[in-house]
Amino acid sequence: MTVRQGDSVTLREQQMTEWKTAQTGLTVERTIALFKTLLGSKGITVFDVFDHAENARQAGLTLDDESVIVFGSPKVGTALMQDNPDVGYELPLRILVRNDNGVTRIIYREPESLIEAYGLSDSQPQVRQLSDLLREMTGRASLS
Repeated sequence: MTVRQGDSVTLREQQMTEWKTAQTGLTVERTIALFKTLLGSKGITVFDVFDHAENARQAGLTLDDESVIVFGSPKVGTALMQDNPDVGYELPLRILVRNDNGVTRIIYREPESLIEAYGLSDSQPQVRQLSDLLREMTGRASLS
C-alpha cells in the first residue's frame, strides 16, 4: 500500500492493525518451546525455528535473543492459496519472539489482514481460525 501525504490512513496506522504484539514473562527459548507444544497438540507442523541471535553469534556479532517460529497446516494453507495463489508469499505463518530489554515480546501479522490484502473470500473461515489460533497462543504465553 502506498500512502501519500493527506491520506486518512497512515502507514503506521495500517501496521498497527496488521501487526499484533504481546508480552510474556517467559524467556524467548521457553516461549518458543511453549508454542511448539501448543502447535503440535493441534496437529500443526512446525517447519523450523530460526534463532537470529545464534546466527549473529556464529557471525561474530551480538544480538539480543530473537527467534522466528515458522509453522502451518497444508490443509489450511492450501485453502488460502486456492482462493488466491499470491497469498502463498505469506505462508507458512511465522511468529517473532524477541527480548526487548528484559521483556519477551511476541509479534505476528494478524492473519485477518490477509483477507483484504489478497481479496480472499472462499477461505475467510480458515483465516479466522488462524487468527483465533494466534490469539490463543499469545494468550497462553501471556498468562505464563
